Parts: sequence; structure tokens; C-alpha cells
Amino acid sequence: MNLNSYSLIIYSGYRNPSSLRGSKEVSQMSAILDLHPALLVGFSGIVFILTSTVISDLRRAWGEDEPLSEAERLTLYDLIRLRLALMAVIAIAAWALAGLPLAQMGLHWGSGWRFIAAWGVTGTALTLMAIQTAFALRSHEARRETARQLNADENLNVIRPATRREISSFTWLGLTAGITEEIIFRGFLTVLFALVAPLWAAIILANAFFVFIHIYQGWKGMLRIVPITVLMAFVAWLGGSLYPAITLHIGVDWIAAFMFRAVANVPPEGEPRQEEAAASA
Repeated sequence: MNLNSYSLIIYSGYRNPSSLRGSKEVSQMSAILDLHPALLVGFSGIVFILTSTVISDLRRAWGEDEPLSEAERLTLYDLIRLRLALMAVIAIAAWALAGLPLAQMGLHWGSGWRFIAAWGVTGTALTLMAIQTAFALRSHEARRETARQLNADENLNVIRPATRREISSFTWLGLTAGITEEIIFRGFLTVLFALVAPLWAAIILANAFFVFIHIYQGWKGMLRIVPITVLMAFVAWLGGSLYPAITLHIGVDWIAAFMFRAVANVPPEGEPRQEEAAASA
């Protein structure tokens, strides 16, 4: 059994590999990675970048009391984009050097009812999130309450944009993250882990990595992203392709950017609206 046939199990509708376990071919799994050292090198590079990112984020979150300036936050967004792009390039390069087609990492256009269902789940989820966001922004009072809740989360303020330039940069960051993080976590890492572990364990482990890199948002923030992480993993599994998950990820980030833009100029609770302040002057 070679790596091509085994990884094809993952993104050809995620067929159950349990029927192959115990066979002579599966007993060779311990030697497969040795035949493709590029995958180990790629994995090591990604883990190194993830580790350095987590350490840097924790230092920033725990060591700075003052909010980031616009220039500092824009620099942070650029750095995040660079790291994500570098990890995605490493993943794709390692996969290619191992002689594997990108389709077996999930970068292919699927077919069949499962692929269609994955797009249906993606569209439904984004529609519901858009409706929920519209409800949260339905009035000035609702926007003020939303802003209050966002302001109460100090860990979120590290990444949350406030100015027009920051929101614009954050929107581009959402595009970058939607593409690269799906390639890294739901693609490369999931399939790689599935070579040495049951599929369910591979999915859990890869997505645990994804949740953990958001540790700068605190434990509440990490728990907050678990549902959408599970949904993106489910969409990738259901459709046997990363494209629905990429679309879902980008959509979620852009909905967040829209919300941040909508509440960016909402005054803190207790302060009058601009028109009220002008009328009383």
C-alpha cells in the first residue's frame, strides 16, 4: 500500500479506512513516512512556525496593557498573513515533493451528492450567520450592546480592527486565513495524521491544533471558535474537498469584519449619540 492510495481515502468522500486495518499493506504504514521525508520536514516546519506564533501571541497578550496603535495592528495583520502564507507554501511544497497530487490533500472539485450537500451546509450556515449579525446590528441600541460585548473581551481586542484601514486589512486577512488555514489544518495536517491514526483521531488532532493557535484569545475565545471549527471540519469531510470549507471560513471572517465595521464608531455605553450631542450643544 503506498501513500497515494491511502491518502486518497481521505479526500475521495472520506471513505472509512477501518476495513483496511489489519491487512499486510496497513502493517507497512510505519515505513510510509520514511519513504517521504518531505512530509516530515514540512510537518516540522509548520509546527515550528505554529509554536513561535503561539509564544509571540502570548507575550503580546500578557505583556501589553496599552491597546495597539493602528500602525502596530496593521503590522500584526501583515505578520499573520506572512506566517499563514509561509505555512501553506510549506504544506503544498512538501506534498508535491512527496510526489502526491494536490487533489489528495483536498484541493480538487468534488462530485456527487456529498459534495453538493457540503455546499448546501456552507450556504445555510453563512445565511444563518448573516441573519444573526443583521439582528445584532438592527438598531443603534443593538449595535451599542454588541460593541459593549466586544469591548468586554480584552483578548479579542488584540486582533479586533477599529479604524477603516484596520478593517480593510482585516478583510484581506480573512481571505488569506480562509484559504491558507484550510490547506494547513483541514488539508495537510488532517491527511498526514490519518496516515498514522484513525480518521476520527486525525480530524480531532488537526483541528485541536487550529483551536490552540487562537490561545491569544483566552480560553473563552478558544471555546467560542470550537463550533465553527467543527462545522468546517464536517464540511470538508462531507464534501471530500476543501473548497466548501474555504468558502465557509472566508465567509465567517468577512461577516466578522462587517460587524466590526458596523460598531467601529458606536460610542461607549452612557455616551450620547453624535446627533444627540449636537442637538444638545
